Amino acid sequence: MPIIVCNFVILFMWPTIDSITFFVVGLYLLDVIRLPMPGAVPFHRILEACERSVPIRERFVGLLREAGERVAKTVAVGQGAGAVRDDVPAEALGVLLVTLALGFVASLEVGFPFDAESARGAVLALLAPAR
Repeated sequence: MPIIVCNFVILFMWPTIDSITFFVVGLYLLDVIRLPMPGAVPFHRILEACERSVPIRERFVGLLREAGERVAKTVAVGQGAGAVRDDVPAEALGVLLVTLALGFVASLEVGFPFDAESARGAVLALLAPAR
């Protein structure tokens, strides 16, 4: 069942939800599904491929850069609407959230326990505008 939920989010909701919501939903799905998913390449294999191959590394870095830019655009919209703190540049938050997601994936792969619900709350608290 969790794989079906994950596929639904990725295939149907991605074009319609903002990146921050997707990130938070992703934290929940990572906690429910637990890596590795069937057919998924383990994260350490991706890192090994990046170490061995310059073209693969460049493509992976490019994908991460694009993800950071998409998240930054969403953050900027949220900042403009007063829903996301505006004392940190949107670009910095975009990079931070993508890097944080990578850390969560690595944590799950090595079996480092963390409470996804608490992590979700902490991320939302960090992004919340000052009162």
